[in-house]
Amino acid sequence: MSGPRIAAIISRFDSRLATLQGLLDKAQAQWADAGKDAGALIGCKLADDMLPLANQILFTCHQPNNFLDWATGVAVPTELPATLAEGATLIAATRARLAAFDGADALLESEKVISLPGNMGIKLDGAAYVDDWLLPNFYFHLVTAYAILRREGVNIGKFDYMTYLAPLVRPLGN
Repeated sequence: MSGPRIAAIISRFDSRLATLQGLLDKAQAQWADAGKDAGALIGCKLADDMLPLANQILFTCHQPNNFLDWATGVAVPTELPATLAEGATLIAATRARLAAFDGADALLESEKVISLPGNMGIKLDGAAYVDDWLLPNFYFHLVTAYAILRREGVNIGKFDYMTYLAPLVRPLGN
C-alpha cells in the first residue's frame, strides 16, 4: 500500500485523467448528435503557435507516466494519439499504470534531474519534482485540452472540469 503522500499524488493524477476522458466523451457525443465528425477535434489548436488536442492529451498523460518512469525506473513509451479513441486508450493505460503503482513516501526525498536543452538541467527532490514540475505541466495541458474543446463549440463548463469534487458536495449544516 502506497504511503499517504504518494497515494494523494496518484489519486490527483487519476481523478483528473478521468476528467479529461469525460471531456473527450462529451465532445464525441455532442459532435455525433450534431452530425459532425468528432475525429476532426484531434487536430484542433487553441492558437496557431500551440500544439493540437492530440498533443495536449499525450502531454497530460506524460506527467503521471514520467512520475511512474522515475519512481519505478521503467520507462513506458507513449505515442501521439491519431484519434479520440487512441486518446482514450492512452488515458486508460495511464490510469491502469497509476492504479498498479505502490510506492513509499520516501521516494519523494529522492533526487530527480530534469534535463533541459543546451546541456542545462534542474535538480529537485521528489516532492519538488511533483509539485513544481509535474503538476503545473499536467494542469497546463489538461486546461489547454479543455480550452480547445470549448473553442470548438463543445458544451462543457467548469463543472465538467471539476467533476472530481462532485462526491464531496453535500448540504452544509447551519
